[in-house]
Amino acid sequence: MAIDQNEILLESGTNEVEIFEFLVDGQSYGVNALKVRQVTQFQPEKIQELPMMPEGMIGNVIMRDQIIRVCDIRKMLQMDSTPRPQRAILLLSEFNSQVVGFVVDQITGICRVNWQNVQSPSAFLKTSTITGVAVIQDRKVSMLDFESLIVSMFGMHDQS
Repeated sequence: MAIDQNEILLESGTNEVEIFEFLVDGQSYGVNALKVRQVTQFQPEKIQELPMMPEGMIGNVIMRDQIIRVCDIRKMLQMDSTPRPQRAILLLSEFNSQVVGFVVDQITGICRVNWQNVQSPSAFLKTSTITGVAVIQDRKVSMLDFESLIVSMFGMHDQS
């Protein structure tokens, strides 16, 4: 029985990446799908606010007996133009032995993209938080680096 190449989930050497796409303030953003551990509805009533939080941090939430820092991508990207939707989404990402939640407006989906369709960000963009722009059909999706956002906010580095 022959296997259709489209059915293979990112086999080694395919030069593709799966992008988890979401919206923030009407703009498309994405991260490598391997960076997303869990997706759940954001429940602001469960957030514990803390004193002297950095800009962009909302507070902590306890999920599965784990304390998770929760950050608002909208504030981290300095986008305060419209209120957060009532049905916002919480993306949980794990890196540097930490789980961090990011609040986004809406999930668009997961797309498989050839690396040839991922462009370098503009040279005029002076940030390490956007690592590239993926061209998906007729849309441009800004690729975010969650680790860079967290390092700039908390100064977290690999603790191993």
